[in-house]
Amino acid sequence: MIERARQVLLDNTVRLWEQVDAEARVYRDGTTSAAATLRAAYVLLGAALCLVTIKYLGNEDDVKRLVWLVDAVGLDGLAKKLLYALRESPDRKINVRVFWCVSRLVCYGVLPALLVRFVLREKLGSYGWKGATSYRTYLGLFLVVLPFVVLASYSEAFQAKYPYYRLPPGASLWPNQVYWELLYGSQFLALEFFFRGYLIHGLKKVFGGAVVFVPVVPYVMIHFSKPLPETIGSAITGIVLGTLSLRTGSIRGGFFVHVGIAWSMDALSLWQRGFFGSHR
Repeated sequence: MIERARQVLLDNTVRLWEQVDAEARVYRDGTTSAAATLRAAYVLLGAALCLVTIKYLGNEDDVKRLVWLVDAVGLDGLAKKLLYALRESPDRKINVRVFWCVSRLVCYGVLPALLVRFVLREKLGSYGWKGATSYRTYLGLFLVVLPFVVLASYSEAFQAKYPYYRLPPGASLWPNQVYWELLYGSQFLALEFFFRGYLIHGLKKVFGGAVVFVPVVPYVMIHFSKPLPETIGSAITGIVLGTLSLRTGSIRGGFFVHVGIAWSMDALSLWQRGFFGSHR
């Protein structure tokens, strides 16, 4: 049994990376080194553009630049409404969370999709939107991670961070919390596309199997504001989901794992806070 598990692990990691290496060599042999370098530059500089945009125009705590930009293009009325919604509105709390989600849908989803279609001039299907997905594999991955999430939910660092949207004491989960969770879940599709679709499949021809490790660095960095165990876990998750995206050609399974873990984290935090009755 141990030998069988070892064989499966080798087939789905090292040997898969070797296969992708071989395909990358075929690509590099059939093109110029300048063309391969240019491809890498387009993908990586495009990724940098997305990350800069999300940092400086998608920052819910500092919207001055975005308001200035909207006003500069002649949409002063919209700029005022945006500033009011995020700073003065009685619904500011949920508005800020919605803004956070929308900015990630745009920067992790829309912008890289435009880069694929109009800069790289390739079809989106080859960037993780097609391909076979073994949901049993992803379900197994979710079940492996879930006990660690449950244990983490008892820590002060976890409770200080989750859930992202905090209901006032005594408030009902319906409708704002439910609406928020649906929107929160949707942005993980964009996140998976950016890290495990755009970067993995955009660079695999150039980097071969080593491409799995390229998105791990920025993926870990976006977790720096989160508890240390989650940040460390993001590196492992990045390698696993990146390898699975390479093997299946799909980001769908990674999306479902991500949403399942995120919703579990919020549900556990709400439970710890007594929203589902006493947990003691």
